[in-house]
Order: sequence, then structure tokens, then C-alpha cells
Amino acid sequence: MDSIFIEGLRVEARVGVYAREQVAPQSLTIDLSLGIPPEAGRGDELATTIDYARVIDRVKEELAGRHFRLLERLGEHLVGMLFAEFDASWVRVKIAKIGVRPEVKNVGILLERRRDVG
Repeated sequence: MDSIFIEGLRVEARVGVYAREQVAPQSLTIDLSLGIPPEAGRGDELATTIDYARVIDRVKEELAGRHFRLLERLGEHLVGMLFAEFDASWVRVKIAKIGVRPEVKNVGILLERRRDVG
């Protein structure tokens, strides 16, 4: 399956259920994979694929000024936006909170969704 991917997108976002998480943004890393049509590689036009620069900008815009209680909800929100705005055939979203606990490097979620057909 053909895809584009964005790995290690670092953003500051307000996400969490604990009081300290609701006050200040925290560092997240986001990895995205989006299914693209096979014809994207047959030509050489940006219009036949998904523009990763636009995806990055839209993800950053979606996180600015919002608060999500759960990473799962944030992930579903991004999945919906990616399907609606970029017409991906499938989406994989991995979101990690960086340094949330001293004994672990990251904690996070991984969502994989296919576009509903019919």
C-alpha cells in the first residue's frame, strides 16, 4: 500500500485529564502515515498525491488553542480531519507524550483507520 509519512512532528499541545496538564501545554511527537493512490508515483505532479507540508500545517493549526482530555480523542480528531481534507484511503496516527514520567521515554496511542466505503 502506497503512503506518505511524517515522523517525529514535534508540537506543543494542551492534552490531559490531570490539572497540571490542563493548564500548560506539553510536548508531543506525532507520526502520521496516509494512504495515497497508486497513480501518485506514475506522474510527477503534486496534485496526484497528498502534500505533506499542508498536512503538517493543518495538524499544527488543529492543536493550537484546543484542549483534549485524552490522546485517543485527539487522535480520532486528527483522523477525521485527515480523511475529510486530504482524501487519504487510510490513516495511521501515533501520538506520544514526551517525558511524562521519569521511568519511561514516551507514552501514547496508535490509531489505524481505513476510510469507510459505501
